[in-house]
Order: sequence, then structure tokens, then C-alpha cells
Amino acid sequence: MPQAEGLRPGISFWELAFWSGRPRAYTRAVVYRSLLLGLGRNPVIRAAVEGSGPASRLARRFVAGEAPEDALGIARSLASRGILSSLDLLGEEVRDAAASSRALEIYLALVEAIASEDLPAGLSVKLTQFGLDLSPDLALENAAVIAAKAAEAGIPLALDMEDSSRTDRILGVAKRLSGAFPNLEVALQAYLFRTPFDLEELLDRGLKVRLCKGAYSEPPSLAYQRGRDVRQAFARLLGVLARRARTFAVATHDPRLLRLAKAMAFAHGRNPAELEFQMLYGVRRDLQEDLSREGWRLRVYIPFGREWYPYLLRRLAERPRHLALLVGSLARGVCRSEVSGGGGRSGAGGPRTQ
Repeated sequence: MPQAEGLRPGISFWELAFWSGRPRAYTRAVVYRSLLLGLGRNPVIRAAVEGSGPASRLARRFVAGEAPEDALGIARSLASRGILSSLDLLGEEVRDAAASSRALEIYLALVEAIASEDLPAGLSVKLTQFGLDLSPDLALENAAVIAAKAAEAGIPLALDMEDSSRTDRILGVAKRLSGAFPNLEVALQAYLFRTPFDLEELLDRGLKVRLCKGAYSEPPSLAYQRGRDVRQAFARLLGVLARRARTFAVATHDPRLLRLAKAMAFAHGRNPAELEFQMLYGVRRDLQEDLSREGWRLRVYIPFGREWYPYLLRRLAERPRHLALLVGSLARGVCRSEVSGGGGRSGAGGPRTQ
């Protein structure tokens, strides 16, 4: 399997220091993940889940609401506690240019809102929402517009990574934007075999990298399947970032990787301000509070919008117990409907605080 050149042998020490777990059976986990993400493409199942009150209530654990103001309200609450945020409009894989234009308009309005309130918030975008599947040039054009507006306002902009079939095109856009927009950040997924090479190239170009495990269903020919292997790949990449990157972001809720990132930062004499931890809204709030209390730079990813279904499935794929919660909620909802003769749809809107 390919590995980045130049990794110092000492990195294995950190892996050994923080890994004592035994290899675990992973077949069921892989099948579960693939099946669940595959269900996301079934329109009948999607319509049933989106029309379910219990499902939309579960989505509210991870999604701010449907409107930009819902996300901004949570960003204000986080800011009052010294926590940064990144706002993301849900709705990837758009099928026409008009939809990509609407997404761009919402992001431009967010730039104005964030700048007017001087919120410590950034933006996260998926290039398929900007038309990547229609035309890489269209996605580049839209991304350049929002990158310029965000840079003018001093707002960071992150390009989210999507499934591996789009990795080359996403990185292509990032490379073309990198020289003009120092506020740009790119996500890389540790579970892909290609990531060590992509990381070295992005660092050579001076791009800021956000390292995450990866949330899409990928074949064994392209990505690690076992959690233990993914964590070890993540650790190796952390070593490269700690040694080479000017600043970098670590996006994980794994306590072992969080401890490792802190240890590597100290071992390489990094200023705490050069490392940013990033976490998802509604996930492991206890770890978020710990990082904030310890004085680390923390940014919380806040998704919003009506297209919450694919995002919810990715969260369920990461934690099977969330699926059990959804099934139980759906069953209770059906029983209540039968007893009361009611039903109705409960939206995922409404501003809340984390």
C-alpha cells in the first residue's frame, strides 16, 4: 500500500504509545456502512424517512435547522463560549446550474451576515453543490466568487471532500484557487490510500489541510476498511502535518486521535494556535467542552438546510446506535399515529443552542 515518503520512523512510537487495542472483526461494520449509505440513493426510502416526524427530530440532533438564521444563532451561542464555527448549507450533487447559483447566493448572504456581526465563523462548501458534476469550470467559477468575498471579509473557507470519484476534480479546483486565496482550507480523508501523496502536494503548495477519517463508502481497493487501520493512517498523516504544515486542522471525535494530536503538537514544539480541532455539531459535546476548557482552538461544523437526509445517513453510518434510535423513534411514531389517527411532518427547523 502506498505511503508518503519521508515519514520519520519515530512516528511509530506515537502509534504504539496510544494503540493497545486488539484487531476487531469488521465485516459487519463494513456491510452496515455500505448498506446504509446505499439506502440513501433509494428515492422511496428517502421519501419515507423525510416525511417522518421522528426522523426529522433525530436530524435536529445534528442539523441546526433549515434556515441560515438557525445556523447563525448557534454560531452566536458558540462564539459566546469562545468556540469558532463553520457554516455549511446542505444539498450536494446539484443537477442544474440554477441550483448551484441559488447555493452561491445563500453563501454570499452568509458572508455579509458573518462580517456584519464580526462572528468568529467560517464557511464550508461542497463543490458538487456548486456544479462540479455539471462542469468543473462552473464549480471553479462559483468557488472563486465565494472565496474572493470571504477573503475580503477575512472569513475562512473550507472545501469539503466528497467521495473518491470526485477527489481529483476537487483537488484540481483547490490547486487553481490556492495562490489567490490564503483563507482556503481543503479536507483530506485519512482512509484513502492516495491521501499521503495528496497531502504532500497540498503542503508543497502552502494550502491549509483539514484531516478527517472519511465518511463515504469506498471499496477495499481504494480505502482502508477497518477502524484500526484508518486510525493508524490518520496517525501517520498527523505526523506529516505536525512536522511540515504551518497551520492545520484535525477533524475527529476519536479520543485516542485527539490525545495523539496534542502529543504530536507538543513534541514538534508547535504553538497551540497553529493547531485547530474541528468537530461536528451535536456530536461528542463532552469532548468539545474539554478542548475548549483546555484552551485549544476549536471549530464546530454547523450544517443547515432542507437537504438533511444524506447528511443524517452519514452520521448514522458512523454510529450504529444512532440507527437504533431512529428505528425506535419511527416505531413509536407509527404507534402514536395509529392511536391518535394523527401524523404530520415535523421540520428540522428552529434555532437552538448546542
